[in-house]
Amino acid sequence: WVALWIGALAAAIYVLFWRRDRLPNQSLILFAGTSLVLGAAGFALFLKLADFATHPWYYVPLMAFSAVCLDAIFFTAWRWARPAAMIFAALTISATFLFELPVVKCRQTNVDLIAARLSTEVAASDYVIVHPWYCGVPFERYYKAAAPWTTLPPLEDHGVHRFDLLKVKMQTKDPIAPVIDRITSTLQSGNRVWLVGEMPLSEEPLPKIRPAPNNPWGWSADYYSFYWGVQVTQFLSAHCQRSAVVIDPSKICVNPYENLPVVVLTGWKP
Repeated sequence: WVALWIGALAAAIYVLFWRRDRLPNQSLILFAGTSLVLGAAGFALFLKLADFATHPWYYVPLMAFSAVCLDAIFFTAWRWARPAAMIFAALTISATFLFELPVVKCRQTNVDLIAARLSTEVAASDYVIVHPWYCGVPFERYYKAAAPWTTLPPLEDHGVHRFDLLKVKMQTKDPIAPVIDRITSTLQSGNRVWLVGEMPLSEEPLPKIRPAPNNPWGWSADYYSFYWGVQVTQFLSAHCQRSAVVIDPSKICVNPYENLPVVVLTGWKP
């Protein structure tokens, strides 16, 4: 994409300054080139001001916008660009299909398998914790057992990814206190706590954090999620007698964001 941007801008400059007399629609090229520069710069500024870690799919809007600008520049400047683009698109799609077919066959989650197994093994008086919080959406879809479950932090709705509810929890002092209390009562009564997901581990004492955004990482949810996960694992390390891995992450191809293990914990240690 960077190469296409550079090529498009170079083409726009070339045709505007050296082929001006041959192009009846120079304004379209000028508009598309200017939009490409300002749009990319504005998107980069937005990401900078948002100040959170990005993922590849965040750039899809910029790619779509760039495709429109590239279309206007190349197809207006050269007649042969349109059939060349069609051939290039066909080759790209064919190559993508051949090389990415194994990825298409890859499972997008193992949460359905986990939920199916837990639905048969979890007792009604047990407690299930799902981490990270966004895995609560598929878990709610597939989980059928009677035992209560929660995410870190607890959210009122898991129908979709409710970032608005997460933001409220980030602004709350000690939002996982109810989870710690429920873990305590569950283990003290002789029942089990099930951890679904990669729980972060750290032996370092956790510093006190303030409600968002009054921390060095501002609104970045990943830091808060890590902090809440360590709170739970440190509490369990201090007060749980036994733990066992029930389900390991799948060794077949599974989306790494939702390839979760399961650990069960029992026994109370004052």
